[in-house]
Formats: sequence, structure tokens, C-alpha cells
Amino acid sequence: MASTTADCAAFPTTYAREVARALLYDADCGFCTSSVQWAVRLGCQVEAIPWQAWPHLAEFGITREAATAALHLVDGNRILIGHEAVAGTLRRSSHFAVRIAGRALGSKPLRPLGRRAYAWVAANRYRLPGSTAACQV
Repeated sequence: MASTTADCAAFPTTYAREVARALLYDADCGFCTSSVQWAVRLGCQVEAIPWQAWPHLAEFGITREAATAALHLVDGNRILIGHEAVAGTLRRSSHFAVRIAGRALGSKPLRPLGRRAYAWVAANRYRLPGSTAACQV
């Protein structure tokens, strides 16, 4: 899946406030769950929510298929997807070095590499440590 950024400016402000920094992940995937737990341990200040338990998918135009295929970070009036969601999450860490890593990953020169790396990880997550049978999409 290609990473992208969606604009949520058209959504009601109450939704944007209610879901500020919601990191949506696939709770059925052990690799995804482990990765989100790792981000939390790195001090990333986001609310990690399984997409399966998040009632706002439709309001933000996120399909079940898209939520299963890639990480989504709903951040105010934007939705960051894939590697951009990873970079956005890291930028919200309480640790300076992790924030710098997030800035680097989201930087223009590294976007093509980040996009390809995320696509590879997403396609092969069932082969990675912490994976379960549900990781195979």
C-alpha cells in the first residue's frame, strides 16, 4: 500500500478534537500490536487504538480494507498513512532522538525509501517477529 496523507479539514471539529493523535492499528496482527507497544515504550504520545474498536472509521473515510492494510495516524485535521503514520508517531515521542528519527523518516529525501520499506514490511509482516496467522493480509 502506498503511503499518503489525507486532509480531514472537511470533518467536524468535534471529531478532530476527540480523536487527536489516534494511532489506528490492526489488533488481530501480532506484529502490528508489538510494533505499537514498542512505539509506546519509545515515549510516543499517541492514543493507540485498534481500528476494530474505533467508531469513527466511516466519518474519516477509512475503509476496513485500508485500516487492515496500513497504520493510520489521525492527527488533528490530517490522517497520515503507512510510513508517514510511523514518522508522525515517532515525531510525538518524549525522547529527542526518537523525534529526530521521525523527522528524518518523514523528510522529503527519505520519503521514497520510507514508502518502499513500509510496503515491504506490510506485505511481509506475517514473516516478521511477533507475527500471527492474522498478519497475512
